[in-house]
Amino acid sequence: MIPTSKYFIYADLDSVLQHIGCIRVETAEERVYRHPLDNTALIRYPMLPFSDPVREYHRVAARQIVDGFGIVEAADFDLILFEFAYHRRKSEITNK
Repeated sequence: MIPTSKYFIYADLDSVLQHIGCIRVETAEERVYRHPLDNTALIRYPMLPFSDPVREYHRVAARQIVDGFGIVEAADFDLILFEFAYHRRKSEITNK
């Protein structure tokens, strides 16, 4: 079984990456995010539904890449991701 997050979905991760300035490019098989400050900072995921829980290794990889390339510090990345997930979940509850 692949470890997934019970709190985050791919829509949250997508929102965070775009929020910090990454540009998403989709192919038939994957989503690729790159940051204009450093085109070598690539984050790749298979084309999974945005509503799927995030696989932990995808979240950790994104966090390490943006931190390692100096785009966003790891702690700030976590905070932004929690905020996006919190507001999404709050909105889902309110709209029921």
